Amino acid sequence: MKKTAVILLAGILILSLPGCGEDSSMVSQDPSLTTETAENRDPEQQAEEENEEAEDRLSEERQAEDPAGEEEEEKMTEITITAGEKKFSAKLYDSETSRAFAEKLPMTIEMSELNGNEKYYYMPESLPTRAERPGRIKTGDLMLFGSDCIVLFYESFSTSYSYTPVGYVEDPDSLAEALGSGSAQVTFEIG
Repeated sequence: MKKTAVILLAGILILSLPGCGEDSSMVSQDPSLTTETAENRDPEQQAEEENEEAEDRLSEERQAEDPAGEEEEEKMTEITITAGEKKFSAKLYDSETSRAFAEKLPMTIEMSELNGNEKYYYMPESLPTRAERPGRIKTGDLMLFGSDCIVLFYESFSTSYSYTPVGYVEDPDSLAEALGSGSAQVTFEIG
């Protein structure tokens, strides 16, 4: 009796499975499973496709952050950073961290040197954080390390550290020269 029940159950199970014909809803869209591999594609075409995918992802991320479709430029706060005798126009992102930083302005601080690519200063109070791993730091990036260390980068480089983005210098070409080697007095002010 058990044998008959098992055979009957197996038969019902087999009949309930879909046929082996190709159904478009069952075809995998995974590019790694297609017959055309990266080795067979033209390198320029592959690079173009990867760039388009990256741009699509970035566009989706920006839309998710800004569902109203407003321009990020319109929300940014303009500040001036003075190092030595040189003034730099900069923008603060529209974020809780940047708003908290802007509330502390104007401020003149003595920023310490680190690694030949950044100046940093430990704020007396913590700021809100939303750290991310940028992968690459660009000259002119203004970031928060941890919750209280403001960092102004004057060289571009790759990194595995996490930072909370605060803003950026719009034209950082002479930033390294203005900051010099060693510690530097830097003023941050609105406008």
